[in-house]
Amino acid sequence: MFFYIYLKSVEMEEILNDYLINKVSILSLSKKYNLSYDITYRFIKSRTNIISNRERYSKASHSLFENIRTEEDAYWLGFLYADGNVYTKNGKNTISLSLINKEHVEKFKSFICVDNKVYETKNDAFSYQFSSVEVCNNLKKYGLIDRKSTNGKLNFSDVDSNLMSHLWRGVIDGDGWVLNKKFKNRNSIRTQPVIGLCGTFETCQYFLDFLTERNIKFKSKIREHRSIKKVQFSDSVAISIIELLYDGSKVHLDRKKETSNQILKNK
Repeated sequence: MFFYIYLKSVEMEEILNDYLINKVSILSLSKKYNLSYDITYRFIKSRTNIISNRERYSKASHSLFENIRTEEDAYWLGFLYADGNVYTKNGKNTISLSLINKEHVEKFKSFICVDNKVYETKNDAFSYQFSSVEVCNNLKKYGLIDRKSTNGKLNFSDVDSNLMSHLWRGVIDGDGWVLNKKFKNRNSIRTQPVIGLCGTFETCQYFLDFLTERNIKFKSKIREHRSIKKVQFSDSVAISIIELLYDGSKVHLDRKKETSNQILKNK
């Protein structure tokens, strides 16, 4: 077994305990034990396939989003609100996520801890879904329901204020943008940091309220964006928001995190 090259027996036991009992995601485990994601994933998969008490682990997943306690809980709640789907089909309550970025879908899968396949769609995206009445009911109280953009009512009042920056990072990773725009002058190139999101008027207003609570001063207003709304920030205000949302983050869309790091490095 190649795992013995990387892990001591006591570490193997600790990893399995964290994964099965404490519901720590594979991504978090790989960081905690200083292992690659691939090594951690293959080790977990090899061991959980022979654990007779796997049913206990499967049931534990149904408590997802019942309470938002961690950075990952908050982030994925925000990301699902922006880019996920919650619906009923053939009598099954289903949660799904489809993205062009396969790696991010795999991160979501490792957080959910349900070993369903990530498959490629006809639109060159990657999709992952699982069914759970309990998880769907847990998500409903936050406004994540079927056709949430028209029928849902955003409600994050039960989320701890200390976790809201992670939630909004999830929303922006799903339905927003982080850019380092370049403008060419005669003799130089100037960069301008930009961050924004689009969605319903309620979503945009909720985000503005969040920024106000964090004492970030801005002049941006909610504007039309095709059939929906958007709000955007630039320069020093954008830097403040990017620092609030992305600095020190543990879970994020990698390309937006890289852009954020570049912006914060040059601020």
